[in-house]
Amino acid sequence: METSPEKTESRDASPAMRTVRHVLGLIAGFGFHGVIMPFAIYHVNIFCDGLLGLDPFGDFSWRKPVAIAFLSVGLLFVFWANTYLVLIGKGGPFNYHRIVKISPKTENLVTGGPYRFTRNPMAFGAFTAYLSIPIFIGSLSGVLLFFFFFYLSLLYFRNIEEPRLLEEFGDEYARYRRRVSQIIPLPPKSEKRENPS
Repeated sequence: METSPEKTESRDASPAMRTVRHVLGLIAGFGFHGVIMPFAIYHVNIFCDGLLGLDPFGDFSWRKPVAIAFLSVGLLFVFWANTYLVLIGKGGPFNYHRIVKISPKTENLVTGGPYRFTRNPMAFGAFTAYLSIPIFIGSLSGVLLFFFFFYLSLLYFRNIEEPRLLEEFGDEYARYRRRVSQIIPLPPKSEKRENPS
């Protein structure tokens, strides 16, 4: 049986190089998802609302605490998921379907911690944090854009990421996928055991 270059990539890297790639992946992930994306979301929301002549919705007195709650939950899931991915999965967050490979490739399927409630806790965390921006500034176009991009992400997970995970982890991932919600954290379904007769 021949081993693909992707499967040998993580085993062949020295511990020092894996550590460097983990650090670079976390820096790149924070830079892109924690700085560039929020900056872009904020400015696109302001631009679209101005273009459409939309005033901020709701009163800031309730928008502020709701936005802070969304941001807090989002950041909790992002940090919790990254911790499990690095420590248990032996991989990193900045490795996008064989296109961008900064972090080491995940070696172990992670099903504990936040992954017990959602198969994509980092995406849930990021989207929850991103939704806090249009809520905070009262951008109706931003909330609508959020749901549009959320839908596109669901298509990405279903058509690109999940087939890759099935290829890499096989039946283990198939069983996990049947039990655990795709994005929204929910209690896992109990696995039905076959009754021998």
